[in-house]
Amino acid sequence: MLTGIVQFGSIYVLQNNMQNVAREVSLRLATGDLTINGAQAWAIERLPSHIDRYSIEAVRNDDFFDVAISAPLLQAVPIDPLGFFTTGTLTTRATAREVQL
Repeated sequence: MLTGIVQFGSIYVLQNNMQNVAREVSLRLATGDLTINGAQAWAIERLPSHIDRYSIEAVRNDDFFDVAISAPLLQAVPIDPLGFFTTGTLTTRATAREVQL
């Protein structure tokens, strides 16, 4: 039971961090503080470093900026003795509308 609490707690914390970074990247893109080309590097600097394979996609659709961040579920869990998290991906998305300042 304790192992399950640690596993799901780790997943929750990573998901929350990824969501916060995706939201911040989309808002910075929308306000012009960040470019599409610099979005991936900016996000990587702020995401937890124990994951080595983030997938970060920032796209402009008309006047919206869509950001998606994914990480392998296997790396999100510090211990997995029963092998429940060997496959799968943890993904989060955020969207912001362009703002003219």
